[in-house]
Amino acid sequence: MKPDILIWKGRHPRFWIELKDTGVAKRIAAQADWDKLAEHCKNYETIKGGFLIYVFRTGEQDSVMKRTKDTRTLWSVSIRLEDFLNDNFDTWDAEYVRRARYTRAADRGLTSGH
Repeated sequence: MKPDILIWKGRHPRFWIELKDTGVAKRIAAQADWDKLAEHCKNYETIKGGFLIYVFRTGEQDSVMKRTKDTRTLWSVSIRLEDFLNDNFDTWDAEYVRRARYTRAADRGLTSGH
């Protein structure tokens, strides 16, 4: 696993940041990333802490991971875009889906040329 972002002090990494972006909140996926973050952070003695920043468009906001003795230096940040965009969410979501990389090339007006 490679970190999405590492914050360094001098020549040593200090904070490991993992970013997760999904359409609907998925507790199992978030928990898997939380567990990986905990495992990898403890393998590097210069890492002082880690963050899981979990952004999702819709779903229940229960994806904040529980901190335990083993994960006391880790923090979970959950962001549900539906809460921040309020009335603009439907417009934003439609545009996001239209531009998303997972839409078919034909839907974006692109052809493969074959």
